[in-house]
Amino acid sequence: MKKIFFTILSSMLIVSACSTQTANNTSPSSSANPSSTPTDTTTKVTFAQAKTVIEQRCNMCHGNGQSAGGVSYSTPELIKANAARIKIRSVITRDMPKNNATNITEEERILLGKWVDEGANIN
Repeated sequence: MKKIFFTILSSMLIVSACSTQTANNTSPSSSANPSSTPTDTTTKVTFAQAKTVIEQRCNMCHGNGQSAGGVSYSTPELIKANAARIKIRSVITRDMPKNNATNITEEERILLGKWVDEGANIN
């Protein structure tokens, strides 16, 4: 029963987030560092950019030998394998990092979401 509820809730959140993102499609604030945050739809997010955010904001619990909740981002392959989860937890539900312990910014959330939407390339 819990799995069914979680699946339905997750689906509703994804659909809701997609429609909200489309309706509110704005670029990151002008205070964002242009080298780390794409400011237009033609700029692709590189893995190096996404990895930097993950290292700074997620690795406290999910990297360097840590695997909170059984999730580790210690290799590019593990990051890619968990890309959808990264988007759901950090961009859509915004419940990661827990209590925003690492002070992830809105621009960094946007960057991670865009990286996943572009295919979560690790090359």
